[in-house]
Amino acid sequence: DLHKAIRRQRQMCIRDRNQGYGFKLLKEWCSWVHEVYGYSRLDILIDAENEPSIRLFRKLDVKWDSKDSDVLECHIELPL
Repeated sequence: DLHKAIRRQRQMCIRDRNQGYGFKLLKEWCSWVHEVYGYSRLDILIDAENEPSIRLFRKLDVKWDSKDSDVLECHIELPL
């Protein structure tokens, strides 16, 4: 039924908007890295002042280390 399909699409858009496109893209990239390269962990350095990136990676429930006051290192266990 067309009405149900439109409603379902709208619900998906609302869900994606709340989750954020960057988060969805990051999850897809992590899955791709795991599938293509077989990595079981990613270590990523992030500028400690880059709040948008920090918030994005926190959504993945990663482990954090502090290299120094300017750089954070996050560890992502794969697959997600």
